[in-house]
Amino acid sequence: MYYLVPHVSLGGNESVVDFSQISAIPTSEYSQLINRRVLQLLDRERVKFKIKLAAYLGRLSDDEAASGLQNPWQV
Repeated sequence: MYYLVPHVSLGGNESVVDFSQISAIPTSEYSQLINRRVLQLLDRERVKFKIKLAAYLGRLSDDEAASGLQNPWQV
């Protein structure tokens, strides 16, 4: 998860990004979504977000771990 500090654009409420709720967006709709954005992360916060997201997406599933794939380079 990624914590977002309270902000007036979010009604003054704090928020949390739940990486398990991420969805894909068609490229054809991207520009329309960008035009409707409410906030944008600062550079440092965007890098923190990307690192946390990569760590979340890179974790092993239970099935992969049960198959012994913790180190897939080891044969």
